[in-house]
Amino acid sequence: MDPQRDFVASGKSAFLMLPPEFVCGPKVQQMVWGNDGVHLAVLRRFEDITTGMIKDLIAQQPGVRAEPEQQLIVWSPTNRKTTTVLRLKPSQGEITEVSWIVGSSQMAVVGVFNPANPSGEVTVGVMVVSSAGSTIPVAQFSVSERYEVLPSPYKSQVALVRFPNSNLPKAGSSEAIKPSIVRTFGTNGILSPAFTMPEGSSLFWSSNGQLFALGFERDKSKPKKSVPVWYLANKASQKFERVATSPPDASPNEPTIKHELEIQNLNAKAAVKKIGVNAPIVVVQAETPEEDAPTVVTTDGGEGQISPTYNAISYIYQGSAMVRPMVKVPLEAYKQAKLAAIRMKLMNQAKQVALGLIMNMSDMDDNFVSNKGDWKTQLEPYMRDSSVFDGFNYTFGGGASGKINDPANTQLGYLEGTGGRAVAYADGHVKWIPNP
Repeated sequence: MDPQRDFVASGKSAFLMLPPEFVCGPKVQQMVWGNDGVHLAVLRRFEDITTGMIKDLIAQQPGVRAEPEQQLIVWSPTNRKTTTVLRLKPSQGEITEVSWIVGSSQMAVVGVFNPANPSGEVTVGVMVVSSAGSTIPVAQFSVSERYEVLPSPYKSQVALVRFPNSNLPKAGSSEAIKPSIVRTFGTNGILSPAFTMPEGSSLFWSSNGQLFALGFERDKSKPKKSVPVWYLANKASQKFERVATSPPDASPNEPTIKHELEIQNLNAKAAVKKIGVNAPIVVVQAETPEEDAPTVVTTDGGEGQISPTYNAISYIYQGSAMVRPMVKVPLEAYKQAKLAAIRMKLMNQAKQVALGLIMNMSDMDDNFVSNKGDWKTQLEPYMRDSSVFDGFNYTFGGGASGKINDPANTQLGYLEGTGGRAVAYADGHVKWIPNP
């Protein structure tokens, strides 16, 4: 493993990225990590294409094609196995949203489902699906209604918000604006009583598992200014009741914790410029980078996500789901390995310059080139890449090699590095000499 290519450090820890592994493919639509890093959910559209179908396609002959299906797959970084937990054909409907229920192996799955009876109504359904494949229906409602599924980032609870009227009443209409209704459910799929949300408010989960709503009202002292107003869902009264203080760690999306690593999804010009391809790149680095540059996860992949427990990084490669498992290693061991790798690189670079000097000396009647003139230009024909000269200090004055009494101890030059230097000698060998 290359410490500069396959490791990433956060300042607190270091992680080794193992070689990529294939999860499933193709046509991946969504990937979601469970908060415990034990499972990765992958939603994909699968179509079984046989060689016979390909032959019919090439011959432009009509053939029988199997109906494609949408599959919900769960991959475990522990046993490196995938399990298909849900299959859905287009005639049955389509999954639109998948999210893990915190602290569990269950997912909240939302989909649009077609009725078995053609005369029936298409509905939106919410269900709890386990990583083992069991399903529990939670709710079902009309597609004309708007909804929102909001899992708690702290507890095994999910809020289901229904917006009964998707459009505001027309001007002059006596019809009242219907309030939004919220109910919660857990891994058992049982819905709580309905809570009426305050008008114009948004939902927040707090770290203690309570459900809050945040609204705004005009400041009496400053009519043009709005002030936030918090409401707490009271199970006894089944109402949101106004509270004086904001909830602890209220968050609509995820806990406010400090992460060690972050993922960046970039687009970069491909190496083969003549075909003009923009290849996606995924890199990982410390959340607060210092001296370490970002580490490349893949040079042809996108939509990278890092597991919350830093045990793997997932990304999509040409439509397929891929992962790079990660292993935590002692930070000091990583630093030592990185220093050793840098020293080896400097020594190899110094070795190339030393050999170039010796080859040039042989072609120049056994005379080393002087360090006073443009010695780099004279050595370029002996080098594959002139960048090896970068940072090299050529200290030998030049002259006949026959006058060197002890080539093994006569320095030609050196490359400066952390804690020492790579020194090249007249006999071609290189040695690392620590700083005094």
